[in-house]
Amino acid sequence: MGLREHPGDGVDGGARTPTVNGRAGSDLGADLFGTLADGVQVAVCDLRTAQVSAAYAVEMLSPVARYLGDWPGAGVAVVCPANSEIRSALRSMTRPHTLVLSESADEGMDQLHSRLPPLQRTELHLAAQLTSSRASRLFVTRALLDWHLTSLVAKASLVVSELVTNAVVHAASAVDVTLSRADGRVQMLVRDQGAGHPKPRSYEPENGVVGGRGLLLVNAAARAWGVFPASGGKAVWVVFDVPSRLNDA
Repeated sequence: MGLREHPGDGVDGGARTPTVNGRAGSDLGADLFGTLADGVQVAVCDLRTAQVSAAYAVEMLSPVARYLGDWPGAGVAVVCPANSEIRSALRSMTRPHTLVLSESADEGMDQLHSRLPPLQRTELHLAAQLTSSRASRLFVTRALLDWHLTSLVAKASLVVSELVTNAVVHAASAVDVTLSRADGRVQMLVRDQGAGHPKPRSYEPENGVVGGRGLLLVNAAARAWGVFPASGGKAVWVVFDVPSRLNDA
């Protein structure tokens, strides 16, 4: 079990900024989500030489725009020529602080670095053991108490327990849990090496065993959630709203 913490001192302008290109045969949306699953704060999507249509760019980037609408702790700069068809098509999807259009990567990164809110983040690596579920609950509880977000402890610890249990039992995988806080939201990212995308399911106890509530509780507890493809596996993300009276705690 390993723990890493990052203070809330804004975006690290010296960090590596990954770039996704709309190369032939690529899945632009999946490539971007895979990059965001690595925990980067700023990514670049360079469409200047991409052989893609405006309609394709809109289709691929719409899920990314929705994600960034729910999670203000990351941003994507889409680089495309001024007055291009792609730029016109994407203009309605932009978000002032998290999804920007620019004519160069440097311009887009500068915009995001100046607009993204301070980010607090803490991470935990867990082995593929059943005891990791309890360790994940303790980790989330400690982090939220340190951030004075007591009201989120019950729901967030329940959610992380479910996600980590799913990863250990069904993917037989070690798990990385990341908890981040930015601008009135908390994000939980649970990454494993298993294939497939978990989906909400109803709870039907089998053989009298209580458990297996699935991801229905995630729907009930979270503002939004989804699944990223990640190198060698997947990452489930969950965003919680911070009660307004606690935003400045």
